[in-house]
Amino acid sequence: MNINPDDEEADYALFGMVLLQWGHIEAELINLLLRLTHPLFGFSDEKGLPPAFSRQIRLAKHLYRDIPQMAELKDVACTLLDTLGPLHKTRSVIIHRYYQRYTASDRFMFGIFGRQGPRMVNKFHYFTHAQIAQLSSDIEDRRANMAILSADTFRVPLPKARRGG
Repeated sequence: MNINPDDEEADYALFGMVLLQWGHIEAELINLLLRLTHPLFGFSDEKGLPPAFSRQIRLAKHLYRDIPQMAELKDVACTLLDTLGPLHKTRSVIIHRYYQRYTASDRFMFGIFGRQGPRMVNKFHYFTHAQIAQLSSDIEDRRANMAILSADTFRVPLPKARRGG
């Protein structure tokens, strides 16, 4: 993100809240995955956890569906996890694109070079202050829901380990 000293500190504080709140969501997701991939639940992927957010969501949903002990949480978990993709997409524009400053008509502009066939072109995304504030609020809401899901997931007892012979 390009920092301009003439911009309002409150704008950067708002962008920072989006960044920090999203960090909590990612931490909760990793927390869920660490529990769901516990060897006593039968997970045996030697590759470890996928780094891409969308693949982590896919894996978590798969595990909630496939682990019998998670049956009570499956629907709530999958519904909540499905809401994270659109927030992630919007958040990624704000955090990873080149901030082009506040423009007229209550709009922030974020740009990136993208491919259009063989040519590189500028692509711009615009958000109002209210849209970014709503994104921040939505992320905070999902973060709270992820914390509840995490607590509920950890309350599910691990299967008993079988002693070898």
